[in-house]
Amino acid sequence: MRSDIQQSAAKAARVPGILAVLLVIPALAMAQAPTSDPQNPAPGPTLYFCYLPRSGTVYRIKETGLARSCDRLAQEFSWTVPAPPSPPEKGPQGDKGDAGPAGPIGPVGTTGPEGPAGPGGPAGAVGPVGPIGPTGAQGPQGPMGPQGPFGNTGPAGPQGLSGAVGPAGPVGPAGLTGATGAAGPQGLDGPAGPAGAIGPAGPAGADGAAGAPGAQGPIGPAGPAGPQGPVGATGAVGPMGPAGPQGPAGLIGWQRIAGTATASNTTTPKTATASCGAGKVAVGGGHIITGNQTERRSVVESYASADGTWTITARNFNGSGNWALQAFVVCVNQP
Repeated sequence: MRSDIQQSAAKAARVPGILAVLLVIPALAMAQAPTSDPQNPAPGPTLYFCYLPRSGTVYRIKETGLARSCDRLAQEFSWTVPAPPSPPEKGPQGDKGDAGPAGPIGPVGTTGPEGPAGPGGPAGAVGPVGPIGPTGAQGPQGPMGPQGPFGNTGPAGPQGLSGAVGPAGPVGPAGLTGATGAAGPQGLDGPAGPAGAIGPAGPAGADGAAGAPGAQGPIGPAGPAGPQGPVGATGAVGPMGPAGPQGPAGLIGWQRIAGTATASNTTTPKTATASCGAGKVAVGGGHIITGNQTERRSVVESYASADGTWTITARNFNGSGNWALQAFVVCVNQP
């Protein structure tokens, strides 16, 4: 049984264990939330945990390389990661805007130097002779025409990507403390202490002088019994008694057989068996646990599962690392 100080320390450790879960779960949610369809986000995965009330320890289960269930003293709980918010939908494209007014005509630039004459092109086909028009008077050279209007404005580009998700909000207040568990059963009374040793007898007083014989008095009451006299000498050995009846036949063919060890990994619980050969039965068995932190692995079952087979089942209690279990069986000839 734990002391009062150990029980108080275990209760005080529950709050840090719960706060640790509240801080770790959002980080796990961001790492494991699905992102296959941003327009229709699916709910996140369900995370499974175990909580040891006596120590405040919290650990995960049902993941690759982890245990599939909680230990006997732990309580299982789970949390489903909520779906991330949907991104805003892209709105329809707006109508094409009206063309803006033409800008003012810019000044005429200076005439550049005449370039070199290009090579003569091939002669084209002779076209049909048109009618001869009247010869008009040669007019003055007209000014350069105005610059043409700008083209229409192109359509708006697509909507830009959504901004990054803002930081996580503050952690909410801690939940209420659970009710105190029922008191455990009263322990068994311890064995009685040994009886104290008998003290030594006091010394006898000195004999007084003999007085004159007096008249015969009445017979007095019987006095107390005297002390136990010394043990007498051992008597002679008596004659041998008659021979007793024949006892039952003893066990023969004793043999110890080692079974095949389980795989060395973190799986719990583990079950190992050892079996006798033909014509033999199991009268006992044992086991050996190898690997890391063997003191945190305990046998929960050890029994003869058949006439010639011994079965051992062991569990991991808060240990870490790989471990293995091997069973042994003690066999004798079948009577």
